[in-house]
Amino acid sequence: MAKRKRVVRLFFNTFYEDLARRIEEELSRRYEGVKFTRSRVLPEFYYVEISVSNSSDLERIRVEVEELVKKLGGDLVFGVKAYTVET
Repeated sequence: MAKRKRVVRLFFNTFYEDLARRIEEELSRRYEGVKFTRSRVLPEFYYVEISVSNSSDLERIRVEVEELVKKLGGDLVFGVKAYTVET
């Protein structure tokens, strides 16, 4: 049987690199398995993937992550969207 993959994927935009780094640090501090990527085409676009254990509530983590980014970024972050993937 194949290993299940459970992740929260997050997209957001900001023109402030230091703010993106602060968001990355906070997400890495709170969650394990955080992959943080900046778009090569649109430098203000960021993509985050957080691996979630089988025992964790995927939807709760999705809401927490989305709210955390909005709280940390305020008006300087836009286009925040998080969703869950289970395969």
